Amino acid sequence: MLEFINCEHDCVENLQVLRCRYDYNYVRPHSSIGLKTPMEFMKSIGKPNQPMVH
Repeated sequence: MLEFINCEHDCVENLQVLRCRYDYNYVRPHSSIGLKTPMEFMKSIGKPNQPMVH
């Protein structure tokens, strides 16, 4: 039972990390790159499939 609980906890943490990365790369604009999201910035310089990660 303890193993199941740890697995569930890890899954929740992984989802939180994925949500944070999505928000960072696709939703939140960054002033250092002209108030664009990292994906918008990467598309503007011709690299649409390479998101930035923090």
